[in-house]
Amino acid sequence: MRSLILLVLASLLALAMAQRPMSCGNQGLLKKPKPPRLGPGCDPAKSKGYKSSHNCPGSNYLCVINGVATCYEGKSALKKLNAENGECFL
Repeated sequence: MRSLILLVLASLLALAMAQRPMSCGNQGLLKKPKPPRLGPGCDPAKSKGYKSSHNCPGSNYLCVINGVATCYEGKSALKKLNAENGECFL
Protein backbone atom coordinates (compact mmCIF):
# COMPACT_ATOMS: atom_id res chain seq x y z
CA MET A 1 0.00 0.00 0.00
CA ARG A 2 2.83 2.38 0.89
CA SER A 3 4.53 1.82 -2.46
CA LEU A 4 1.28 2.59 -4.30
CA ILE A 5 0.93 5.89 -2.43
CA LEU A 6 4.55 6.79 -3.22
CA LEU A 7 4.01 5.93 -6.88
CA VAL A 8 0.92 8.16 -7.06
CA LEU A 9 2.72 11.04 -5.33
CA ALA A 10 5.73 10.71 -7.66
CA SER A 11 3.44 10.70 -10.70
CA LEU A 12 1.62 13.83 -9.51
CA LEU A 13 4.91 15.60 -8.85
CA ALA A 14 6.25 14.69 -12.30
CA LEU A 15 3.05 15.96 -13.92
CA ALA A 16 3.21 19.25 -12.01
CA MET A 17 6.85 19.81 -12.99
CA ALA A 18 6.18 19.06 -16.67
CA GLN A 19 3.53 21.79 -16.90
CA ARG A 20 5.57 24.49 -15.18
CA PRO A 21 6.44 27.28 -17.64
CA MET A 22 10.03 28.05 -18.55
CA SER A 23 11.13 31.56 -17.54
CA CYS A 24 13.19 33.42 -20.13
CA GLY A 25 15.88 35.77 -18.85
CA ASN A 26 15.55 38.51 -21.48
CA GLN A 27 17.15 41.71 -20.16
CA GLY A 28 15.64 44.12 -22.70
CA LEU A 29 13.84 44.32 -26.02
CA LEU A 30 15.91 43.96 -29.18
CA LYS A 31 16.85 47.39 -30.52
CA LYS A 32 18.82 46.44 -33.64
CA PRO A 33 18.99 43.31 -35.79
CA LYS A 34 21.13 40.58 -34.28
CA PRO A 35 23.54 38.26 -36.08
CA PRO A 36 22.08 35.77 -38.57
CA ARG A 37 22.32 32.99 -35.97
CA LEU A 38 19.02 34.21 -34.51
CA GLY A 39 17.30 33.87 -37.87
CA PRO A 40 15.14 36.37 -39.74
CA GLY A 41 12.09 35.82 -37.51
CA CYS A 42 13.29 37.94 -34.58
CA ASP A 43 13.33 41.32 -36.33
CA PRO A 44 13.15 44.25 -33.85
CA ALA A 45 10.88 46.16 -36.24
CA LYS A 46 8.24 43.42 -35.77
CA SER A 47 8.45 43.23 -31.97
CA LYS A 48 5.23 43.02 -29.95
CA GLY A 49 7.01 43.30 -26.59
CA TYR A 50 7.19 40.85 -23.72
CA LYS A 51 4.55 38.13 -23.70
CA SER A 52 4.23 34.49 -22.76
CA SER A 53 4.79 32.18 -25.72
CA HIS A 54 1.17 30.95 -25.77
CA ASN A 55 -0.14 34.56 -25.81
CA CYS A 56 2.15 35.70 -28.62
CA PRO A 57 0.01 36.86 -31.60
CA GLY A 58 2.97 36.43 -33.94
CA SER A 59 4.87 33.33 -34.96
CA ASN A 60 8.36 34.10 -33.59
CA TYR A 61 9.64 34.26 -30.01
CA LEU A 62 13.01 35.23 -28.52
CA CYS A 63 13.98 33.54 -25.26
CA VAL A 64 17.28 33.94 -23.40
CA ILE A 65 18.25 31.05 -21.11
CA ASN A 66 21.60 31.06 -19.30
CA GLY A 67 22.84 33.88 -21.53
CA VAL A 68 22.05 32.06 -24.79
CA ALA A 69 19.44 33.71 -27.05
CA THR A 70 17.25 31.47 -29.20
CA CYS A 71 14.67 32.59 -31.75
CA TYR A 72 11.83 30.07 -31.94
CA GLU A 73 9.97 30.23 -35.24
CA GLY A 74 6.52 28.93 -36.11
CA LYS A 75 3.20 28.90 -34.27
CA SER A 76 3.45 25.21 -33.38
CA ALA A 77 6.88 25.78 -31.78
CA LEU A 78 5.43 28.60 -29.66
CA LYS A 79 2.56 26.49 -28.37
CA LYS A 80 4.94 23.68 -27.34
CA LEU A 81 7.48 26.07 -25.81
CA ASN A 82 5.43 27.05 -22.72
CA ALA A 83 7.68 30.02 -21.86
CA GLU A 84 7.21 33.29 -19.99
CA ASN A 85 9.00 36.69 -20.16
CA GLY A 86 10.30 36.37 -23.72
CA GLU A 87 9.93 38.78 -26.62
CA CYS A 88 7.19 38.20 -29.19
CA PHE A 89 7.54 39.02 -32.91
CA LEU A 90 5.10 39.03 -35.84
